[in-house]
Amino acid sequence: MIIGITARDDEEPQPILSFDADELTKWSLYRAFVAEFAATFLFLTSLF
Repeated sequence: MIIGITARDDEEPQPILSFDADELTKWSLYRAFVAEFAATFLFLTSLF
């Protein structure tokens, strides 16, 4: 056993927030929304 290592293999890491309110003020979120809308629109129009 190595001295000084306190983390064990069976311990769960801390959960990561999947939604951050600060993300709403960033341009990348809106850019991603526009890209998803455009991709969905192009996909649906290609079906007809």
